[in-house]
Amino acid sequence: MKHWLLFVSCIALCIQLRAQQGRQLPLLYDDSGGLYWPRGFYLAPGLTYTLPAPSQKDDSLSVGADTLAQGSFTARGRMGLALELGHAHFLPHWMPFEYVDYGLGFKWFRGKEEFSGQYLSRESSESLAELASAKKFSDGWLSAGLNVGKFIQLRDYSFLLVSGGANADFRVFGRRDTSGFNPFESSFTENFIAQAHLRIGYGFKLQPNLFVIPILETPILNAIPFESGRSTLAWFNSRYRPFVLTIRFQWLSRRKPADCTGKPSRTEKHELWDPSMRRFKRK
Repeated sequence: MKHWLLFVSCIALCIQLRAQQGRQLPLLYDDSGGLYWPRGFYLAPGLTYTLPAPSQKDDSLSVGADTLAQGSFTARGRMGLALELGHAHFLPHWMPFEYVDYGLGFKWFRGKEEFSGQYLSRESSESLAELASAKKFSDGWLSAGLNVGKFIQLRDYSFLLVSGGANADFRVFGRRDTSGFNPFESSFTENFIAQAHLRIGYGFKLQPNLFVIPILETPILNAIPFESGRSTLAWFNSRYRPFVLTIRFQWLSRRKPADCTGKPSRTEKHELWDPSMRRFKRK
């Protein structure tokens, strides 16, 4: 909860800074007609990271009538790759949302979990045997997403993009590497998931038709399967919060030349000066 409060506070600060600016900022894009359409394709390569939540968990398990297993799980995140392709629309400025995008992508989530524990005697609580294991996961997901967002312009050519949306992901491969042993049963997220997510980006307008927007995304709710408000994913005996950081290259499509019907052709001669500016002929 503290993280979300910090996030909302940052958004409010940016809005306040924008309101305090003493001059009118130029529009980031033209939605009333111009050289470029307010829409176009984007390409977004990036990285992923699975943040453990929580980072450590203690657990115990009844193995037999006289034996108890207990120990601690330590989860660690690892980095992976991400790529997204899609199409975006810049909406009229008067609308509550100014940005809509939809696309397809790939996410590679990786992480590991370590366990350290022991078998205990129920009667004497003496250690009967030491337990240890190390497990790694590496999953690739195909993803489809839809987002709506709002621009908060900070300077002439820089802005904050806040958006929310939904994603549907399908696991296309999964690898599990294990060493050692622990008696605890593992659980994994299903092969198909649907989530609501939040995105925040800090963008730049580099050219009239080119925007560069680093965007950070994380889920805020698991919808399919619904897990009572959870937004993390399960691997082995731990849960992880995925983060996806991409750098979006957003191009605007160039408008086609206007219809030339009824206009003078290029071969037609034009006089340099208006007739009213000509010198009077000498008598």
